[in-house]
Amino acid sequence: MLGVILFALPLGRLFNSALADQPTVVELFTSEGCSKSRVADALLSELAGRPDVLALSFHVTYWDRMGWKDPFATENNTRRQRDYNEALGRDSVYTPQMIVDGRFETAGDRPRAVGEAMAESLGQPQARRLNIAVEAGKGMIGVGIPRGPIPRGPNGGEARVLMVRYQLGRGKSVKAGENRGQRLRHSNVVREIVDMGAWTGSARNLRVPMAPAGYGVAVLVQEFDAEGRPGAILGAARVERRLLGAGVTPWEALVRTMRAAARRMTGGDGGAAPL
Repeated sequence: MLGVILFALPLGRLFNSALADQPTVVELFTSEGCSKSRVADALLSELAGRPDVLALSFHVTYWDRMGWKDPFATENNTRRQRDYNEALGRDSVYTPQMIVDGRFETAGDRPRAVGEAMAESLGQPQARRLNIAVEAGKGMIGVGIPRGPIPRGPNGGEARVLMVRYQLGRGKSVKAGENRGQRLRHSNVVREIVDMGAWTGSARNLRVPMAPAGYGVAVLVQEFDAEGRPGAILGAARVERRLLGAGVTPWEALVRTMRAAARRMTGGDGGAAPL
């Protein structure tokens, strides 16, 4: 039933090929120790198959004391979630939580709420959305960040360029905790975030290492407030390499998504319609 919900959003906006180069960024904060996270993991996996979405899974550590230590959880991920929630005015953190474009938060196991948050983010003024260009070759990724309005982070903050390295797919059998006996499947598991410096509104070119097979590399331009807490994501781009070769282009991914949607809507594969 997950996939049916977001068809309420305007298809012209969700499947506009231009959005493949300007994806909506959806960050899931999750833990293998949380039973509700299984639903959120499945939802994120559907989102990860869309060219207009950059879906990232951040595993957090505070569930580790509940009987199962999540092997993908890091303190950096936990700190990022806490900083988000402080910036958004929340008193505490929880799982599963999704943050959309650094602006909106919602429970990650509620597909309709996630869809509404994505629609609200898409409805924001797009003048500040940076069309970041990426090109892979010779073991490196060339990144072009265009000139744009001088960023004005909250309370005197600034915009930073982040490189995010993530693993496209991982499976894990959980032997304790709330998910004991479950085989969990994760998509786009964040393994590293590197701060590449400030973006001041001027055009910037940089090179980052190519992702190994089975990994993706994303580049984000994100606002931070004066306390160093993350805020609105101004632009994003990614390059992914599948285990059997280089990742598909956004257009190829779009075609595959639409074909899958047609099959599911006609009952061709017996599943729910994709997001």
